[in-house]
Amino acid sequence: MKENNADLKPAPRHGRFSWASRITISLSAFIMSLAMTMISTYYALRGSDVIVVPPKQVILFRDGNGAGSIMSIVARFDMINASADYGDVLLNISAQVGKNGPRYDYSAPAKAIFTNDVAAAADDCASDSRCIPLTGLMVAEQPDDMFALGGGAARTTTLVFPMAEWNCKGEAAQCGKYSTFEKSLTSIGKNPLSVEFSLKFHSDGARKIVCVSDAAVDSQYLQNAGWISFACQNPS
Repeated sequence: MKENNADLKPAPRHGRFSWASRITISLSAFIMSLAMTMISTYYALRGSDVIVVPPKQVILFRDGNGAGSIMSIVARFDMINASADYGDVLLNISAQVGKNGPRYDYSAPAKAIFTNDVAAAADDCASDSRCIPLTGLMVAEQPDDMFALGGGAARTTTLVFPMAEWNCKGEAAQCGKYSTFEKSLTSIGKNPLSVEFSLKFHSDGARKIVCVSDAAVDSQYLQNAGWISFACQNPS
């Protein structure tokens, strides 16, 4: 009997296409899962991502009276934790005076209050603060606390760096040049002043910020008024 070719039909290919589609979908899902795992691992290892805005100005002021007075530095830092999932803690900030000068740790958070009525501002000094009244400025040192920065949080802090021998990190000869207010005036000199701030975070590591004055610090004004501020030129 002759076979009727019209009755013969090609085998359906849907099964082969179905398996190919399943393999493609499974491979895509695996690659996407692997990519998500790698991204999650990266951010877990990366931890916090703290952005530190360089200070716009630095204040130098006299702390104390007479021959025993010292010079201190005040600077404000704005910090933003760009990581929403990981917090961080600021372990320490120090300030180095000049390119090869000594380094000083911060001692306390503070408020720098510019006012024409310093006496009234001093009367309002909180009982747990140490207030230093100057001409047109009062520096209020506040109780020290741990600086924590939660995930996605932003915080501003103003810190005091006493340039005293007990707080000096450097060679004895270097520290001796800034051991008193009068010696600091002489050591600052007649050139633009640079201050390098070193920050160390528990998770996000260390970074440095350099602030340079646009001109020499007016030592005469600093001596008469007891303080002076200068803007940071192109802080890095």
